[in-house]
Amino acid sequence: MEEIKISIIVPIYNIKEYIQKCIESIIKQSYKNIEIILVDDGSTDGCAEKCDYYATVDNRIKVIHKKNGGLVSARKAGTAIATGDYILNVDGDDWIEKNRIKVLVNKGIIPFKSDMVYLSGYKRDFLENSTIVDSDIPIKTFYGEEIKEQIFPLLKDVNEAFQTSIITTLWMWAIKRELLQEKQELVDNRITMAEDVICTCFCLLSAKSVTLIKENGYHYIQRKSSLSYMAAFDPKDNYLGMRIWYHQMKEHLEENHVSEEIKKIFIFMTIFQTMIADYRLLLRKNSKCLYPFSQVRKGHKIVVYGAGRIGYSLMTFLLESKDYQVMLWIDQNKKRYVIPGYSINSIKDIANVEYDYVVIAIQNVNVVKEVKHSLIQEGIMKNKIAVMDAKMITEESIPEEIKC
Repeated sequence: MEEIKISIIVPIYNIKEYIQKCIESIIKQSYKNIEIILVDDGSTDGCAEKCDYYATVDNRIKVIHKKNGGLVSARKAGTAIATGDYILNVDGDDWIEKNRIKVLVNKGIIPFKSDMVYLSGYKRDFLENSTIVDSDIPIKTFYGEEIKEQIFPLLKDVNEAFQTSIITTLWMWAIKRELLQEKQELVDNRITMAEDVICTCFCLLSAKSVTLIKENGYHYIQRKSSLSYMAAFDPKDNYLGMRIWYHQMKEHLEENHVSEEIKKIFIFMTIFQTMIADYRLLLRKNSKCLYPFSQVRKGHKIVVYGAGRIGYSLMTFLLESKDYQVMLWIDQNKKRYVIPGYSINSIKDIANVEYDYVVIAIQNVNVVKEVKHSLIQEGIMKNKIAVMDAKMITEESIPEEIKC
């Protein structure tokens, strides 16, 4: 008997070409005791009508139509009316495999009934390519102070530049309804980046128990028009949101009297989000090198490896700064979104240009290691490969525009 009820929140804004697959993947879940809350955040492309149609098809669906207010306000609206024992988020342009909720309930909720359950692993889909993303984490339940002492260090490894074992993205977590309702309401609606990070951290600081399980049935669709890419295109609107995010996180951590280790993790999070929001701020504040690549100095000729969020943001502002000469832009996936006038080259093309360093503009340390190995196999000398220097990630390196 399916006694545990799961509420699934789906924020939706102008994603008509994706929403059908998303909703149908939830309707077809093998676990049936679910509540589906579709939050139309003022869509103008026909999503609203799609939502209303599906509400007539399945009586488990509730639809909220609201004025456009952003992702935080959409999640608040959905979370507020949820009635399930636990809440799970699914972004409206993503989709889930049919047994995701069954695995969550049977492996993660019923045995322990923890305040939060983390579903480790997901599939990153970009065009026709799909890659499983996962990390080696302990599959167990943590209680009380173990959460601060053992879970938080998995969010960011302060000894490695941006090593992440556990992701704070809300769709990786199932959270008890009362806990998420309380903490989601605290998040400022004006935050447009890392809104998942702040909400998940607020929940972790109050949770009494957290269970980690393996379940990789979530498909994260990386599209060129997604919010994470658009942030790099037009950063001027990110200052206020990042500033609010920084101060909300800082105040909440201080109120909870967290350890110095957690404060360091917060600094790493701040630097990472600033890289995406506006890399120029970091380059201006830390002008002695191509921050945080300590060996790369002004005037150097560089090859940039990486066209994801960080790579795109870095390239955007490298071209504007004129302090470094970009010789090539490399990525394993040549179909990534690129800056007009540029193209993605192959790793083999590096042999045809003159350069001082190959800069690996990638967050995940495991991916960085793979890329470094590939570069060495292509004949690039180790001392010509620049990776992020964790020692440079300090509170002093945070731009004043964020801290003020």
